[in-house]
Amino acid sequence: MSDYIFLIVLIILLILYLFFFKVKLMKWEERDSVEKSYSNRLTAILVAGILLWIYKIMKS
Repeated sequence: MSDYIFLIVLIILLILYLFFFKVKLMKWEERDSVEKSYSNRLTAILVAGILLWIYKIMKS
């Protein structure tokens, strides 16, 4: 049960991140490389966490 709760929390974090930074994502060309790399890393970490947690749930 706690696996599902953690998965839901990860998905909510990804949605909130994309929702709150929607304006920054729209102005992608105007951002400097540090902001872009931070955004890419955070998105990749959240997506990887979600996929790994789904794999863990499906395997058990």
